[in-house]
Amino acid sequence: PVIWSDRDYDWAYLARIMEYKFQRMSKLLKNGHHILSERDSRRMLVCAELLKRLRTEEYLYHEVIDIPVIPHNAKRDDMIGKYYQEYLGTIIGKHLRSWWD
Repeated sequence: PVIWSDRDYDWAYLARIMEYKFQRMSKLLKNGHHILSERDSRRMLVCAELLKRLRTEEYLYHEVIDIPVIPHNAKRDDMIGKYYQEYLGTIIGKHLRSWWD
């Protein structure tokens, strides 16, 4: 169903597919296929949550949970969105290939 609703004209569809994939992979790893699989499973869930928040712009409406405090000012929403993007990129860039070793 996630793939069927995919559209090429909006990044949010790609984010939804990646969010779905990270959630499923997290469940698989949670069963302990390798050392520190629980840690990797948690990282995948963090990625899924970051994608969800970016896609739905949830961070605009409530306080940020599990993310370091960002000062409140006129550009707060832009700062949080940028932080989420960078944090997501860091996690994926650092761990993507090691999650299956």
